[in-house]
Amino acid sequence: MEIHLAFSMFVDWFNLFGTKQSGKHVSFGAVYMVCLNLPVDLRYQLENVYLAGIIPGPHEPSSYHLNHVIQPLVDDLIDALVAWIPVNPHRCLVLCVVIPLVCDLLAARKTAGFAGLGNLEGKYCSFC
Repeated sequence: MEIHLAFSMFVDWFNLFGTKQSGKHVSFGAVYMVCLNLPVDLRYQLENVYLAGIIPGPHEPSSYHLNHVIQPLVDDLIDALVAWIPVNPHRCLVLCVVIPLVCDLLAARKTAGFAGLGNLEGKYCSFC
């Protein structure tokens, strides 16, 4: 028996004190995942959203530091890519994949490793 699971990963940062221009600017981030195998009407309900990690503030991390924050999630996904789960009395093969990365342009640059403003050696522009 095989089970195929597809997930969507979301990454974004939030200002704790609102978005007023004159207010304090303190950002914390969240990484969460949704199982795309669920029906659309159930997929985004709160009980079906998996909070995979919280990125501490007070400022957004650099791309280098973000890689270290999401590394445990990546390791878990690699382990779950092909996992044997014992189901009585048979074993079940579970195949997991993360298909889309959903975030705004700034978070996509950091999470997916795209270049920001200006060209960096070995990084691709997020518009290309």
